[in-house]
Amino acid sequence: MNGAEMTELSIAPLAHIVPGLRSKEISARDLVEANLRQISALENEFHPFTRILADEALARAAQLDDCAARGEFRGSLHGVTLAVKDLIDVEGYPNTAGTGVRRDAMPAHRNAKCVQALVDEGAIIIGLTNLHEWAYGGTSANPVFGSVANPWDPTRIPGGSSGGSAAAVSLGMAAIALGTDTGGSVRIPSSLSGVSGLKTTASQIDTQGVLPLSWTLDTVGPIARRVSDLLLPYVALRRPALQAKDIVRRENLDGIVIGVDSSYYADTSRMEPEVSEVFAKTLGTLSELGAKIQEVEIPLLHHASAAQYAIILAEASTVHSGPFREDRNTYGADVQRLLSIGDTVLATDYLAALRFRGMLWAQFAQAFEDVHVMISPTNPHVAPPMGTETLTWPNGESESLLDAIWRHTFPSNLTGLPSLTQPCAVTSQGLPVGLQWIAAPGEESLLLSLAAGVEQAAGWIFTPQVLSRVT
Repeated sequence: MNGAEMTELSIAPLAHIVPGLRSKEISARDLVEANLRQISALENEFHPFTRILADEALARAAQLDDCAARGEFRGSLHGVTLAVKDLIDVEGYPNTAGTGVRRDAMPAHRNAKCVQALVDEGAIIIGLTNLHEWAYGGTSANPVFGSVANPWDPTRIPGGSSGGSAAAVSLGMAAIALGTDTGGSVRIPSSLSGVSGLKTTASQIDTQGVLPLSWTLDTVGPIARRVSDLLLPYVALRRPALQAKDIVRRENLDGIVIGVDSSYYADTSRMEPEVSEVFAKTLGTLSELGAKIQEVEIPLLHHASAAQYAIILAEASTVHSGPFREDRNTYGADVQRLLSIGDTVLATDYLAALRFRGMLWAQFAQAFEDVHVMISPTNPHVAPPMGTETLTWPNGESESLLDAIWRHTFPSNLTGLPSLTQPCAVTSQGLPVGLQWIAAPGEESLLLSLAAGVEQAAGWIFTPQVLSRVT
């Protein structure tokens, strides 16, 4: 296999990889070597990994290829490469959480349940991915392992906190990845890095073996280059409750009613103009595919940020008030600052936020009586340059980067709703724009079905230019 063929394999869809592995037209070793080649060429520039498991991945690939030679296949992901966010336990390695104090932590005794579910289906762990320290931020600017760079422009952030997972997939370093999402940490980096990511319904995927940030808001979800590539890992995470046949890709959107809240999710006065243009064009595409676009309103969204902050600040500071308290002064300045603020949250504020959470969910539930799904731009902006602290909108208002970067994503965490992001365009700057789908609890199959169908019909597959250098 020559260099161009290896690059092509490294970014191939699972619809090509999985049948190829079954027919033995490609081997697990071929895929691992193709991904390792991308890592060798681009890791030093983009820093997606905290630990690369090259020897281990090659050894497991050899075992799986031996099984395949005997006609034995481990499962639906037999030979598929997997990158795991270094906040999630992988047997035999420290779970660093992207922080220096855990760099030499005791190795995990077993895989986290979500990791084991994918390994049981035949996935090959190729490495542990970099992240915003303790998953507490949206840039993946890591003071210990180096800042993750955006695959489309290394001077820009990839988003966070699962920035390494999204970048690794975007750069062809793994076929799929696992991330965690507390305020948008799967969807934000997936959107800004031009890949797809799924935030699952609250409590649907077991978080045993995942270091917590906020137990009320934390979720685990898969990341892949395409929406269609999310299907198999999501099904594996849900087995035996879900089977692949339960998710049928729709060829059109006939009969589907899509809600848009223009006062919050599509407020053009607080959105970069080109993102607004892309979203307007996307609405046209969805209408052409048969969808009915309907205006909805969730009034409490305009007051929801305070509740999200109260919960995450209080719970994160509680997590770091136990055995981690004495280590706080070793954390990066941004994480220390958030933890210090969290120490001041009153119990009355925290409880009020939990009560507000139920009220907000009630308004979403009412909206879902009239629409099948809701959509929005995943972020109101494209990937900002590294070091950006504030963004200024067309209405002249300025907003902190954190407030802006999770404005469209955190409501799904606050309410526990499933959400999916997929790339829908590339701007004139050469930066991807993500489209977010939101559904009622447990409706991941609907999200995947609709988004995968649109992906195919609209041809929404995008590749960073840097991959053309690796030949």
